[in-house]
Amino acid sequence: MPLNGINSNIKILIALLPLLFIAFFQEWTDYFELWANSYIYRHGLLVFASVLYLCYLRRERFQRLEISFSRLGLAALIALCLLLVLAHAGNIKLIRMVLLPFLLIAWGGTIWGKPFLQTAGAPLLLVLFAAPFWDELSPLLQWLTVAVDEGALAVLSIPATIEEFYITIPSGIFHVADGCSGIRYLMVGLYLGAFYGTLTNSRPRRTLLMILVAGFLALLTNWIRVAWIIAAGHYTNMESSLVEDHEMFGWIVFVVVTLIPFLFFTHYLDRHPSMNPAPAESSTKSPRKSKKQTRTITMACLPLAAIPLVLMAQSYSAANEADQWNPSLPSVAESQWKGPLQYAEFWQPQFKTADIHLSGVYVSDALARVQIDLIGYKQQHQGKELVYYQNRVFEPDKWHPIAKQEVEISVGNDWNINKVNQIIFQSKRSDQLAVSWYWYDIGGVSGTSATEVQLIGGLKKLIGDTRGSAWILSTLCNSTEAASCASAAQDTIESLLSDLSLSG
Repeated sequence: MPLNGINSNIKILIALLPLLFIAFFQEWTDYFELWANSYIYRHGLLVFASVLYLCYLRRERFQRLEISFSRLGLAALIALCLLLVLAHAGNIKLIRMVLLPFLLIAWGGTIWGKPFLQTAGAPLLLVLFAAPFWDELSPLLQWLTVAVDEGALAVLSIPATIEEFYITIPSGIFHVADGCSGIRYLMVGLYLGAFYGTLTNSRPRRTLLMILVAGFLALLTNWIRVAWIIAAGHYTNMESSLVEDHEMFGWIVFVVVTLIPFLFFTHYLDRHPSMNPAPAESSTKSPRKSKKQTRTITMACLPLAAIPLVLMAQSYSAANEADQWNPSLPSVAESQWKGPLQYAEFWQPQFKTADIHLSGVYVSDALARVQIDLIGYKQQHQGKELVYYQNRVFEPDKWHPIAKQEVEISVGNDWNINKVNQIIFQSKRSDQLAVSWYWYDIGGVSGTSATEVQLIGGLKKLIGDTRGSAWILSTLCNSTEAASCASAAQDTIESLLSDLSLSG
C-alpha cells in the first residue's frame, strides 16, 4: 500500500514504535521472559496476542481519532515516567512491569485525549492478567482449596486428615502445592471474562459480572480437579496415573467446568435486554489538520525519550562511584580485642554475585570470637542485588534460624548505628547455637529494613550511586539456651563494636 494511502494516526503510531520499544525495552524483555519461562504465566503470550487482536478490531475507531493535546494526560505520563525511573533505580521489577500498560495509555491519551482511552485503554489493561503479581495469591488459594476439598471428601465418605496444605488419606498423602492452588486457572478465567467484555464493548457492570462468574468457575475447576485426583488415589490405592500426571486432566476439567458454562452464560447475557453490550462509539470525523499536531506529539514523546537517557546517565555515574569505592574491614585500637585475623573464618554468608566479600575474625583476651563479613555490591541491577531472595547471612545447609528480631545497641560505634537485625541459629548437626547481627549500608546510609534499603537505594541511584553493602557480625555460643545465648552474644559484640575503627 502506498504511504499516502495510510491513515495519519497509523503513520504516527508506526513512526513512534521504535521509541516505545526503546523507552520500555527492559519491561518488554521482562514480560516475554516471564511468559516464556514461567509455568504459572505461560498464558501471557495468549494475552499479548489477544491485545493485538482487539487493537486490530478497533483500528477504524483509532483511525478516526483527532489529535487533541491533553494536559491531564501529559501530567499523568510525566508522573508515571518518574515512577518508572524510581522503580528502575530500586530494581523493583513488579512495579516496572505493572506500569507498562498505564504508560502506554497515558502516552496515547496525551496525543489523542480521552477518546484514545475509550478505544485502546481496555485492551491494553488486559496485560495485567499476565503481570507477575497473581502468584502472591497462591497461599490464600491453597488454604481455600484445602478447606473446600475437606468438605468434598467428607461428602464422598473418604476419610482424610488435614495438616496445613497436606491431605492424608488411608492410601497416601497429597500436598496442595503452589501449582495446585488453582492460580493459573483463576488468572485465565478472570482474563476470559475481561477479554469477552472488551471484545463485545460491554458496559463496565456487565464486564465485571462476567469477570466474577468466570473467576468463580475457574476456582470451582481447581476444587473439582483436586478432589477428583484424591478420589482417584483413594479408589485405586494410589495407582491411578492422575496421582502423578494431572496437567492435561486439569485443562480438560477447565474446559468442561469453566469454558463451556461461561459461553452459555454469555449467550444468556446477550439475549437479556437489560444486559446487552453498550454500542460501540462511532464517529465520522477525520483527523483535523493542525499546526499544533507536531508540538502535541513532541510533548508526548519527550518524557519517553528521557527514560533511556536518564538510565544511561545513572549507569555512567554509578560506574565512576564504583571505581572509587574500596572498603576495608575495621581495625581495633589497643584493647582486649585483636584482629582482623584472616583465614580463620567459621561463618559463611551466602550472597549471589557480590563484588566484594571481606571477612576476618576478631578474638578477645578471653578467647571470645566474632567474625565480621562485609558483603559489597559496587553496581546493583536486576539479578545483582543486595536485597535478593536467595541471599542469606548464613549457610542454609549447616544452620537454621530459630528466632529473629531487631536489637537496640547501647554502645557508641563508628557506624553510628543504634539497632541491628539479630538472628539466632541452631546447627543442623548438633545443639550448637550461634548469633548473627547484620545491617545494610547504602551509599553511607545505614538501615535494617529491606524495604527501607530498596527505597534508599532507589533514591541514591537517581544521583548515580548504586553501591550497597551488608555488615554481618557473627559469634558462636557456649550456651544451648536461646535467651542466654542472645544475651551473651550481645555483650560480646557490643564490646567489640565499641573498640572498632573504620578506616575506609
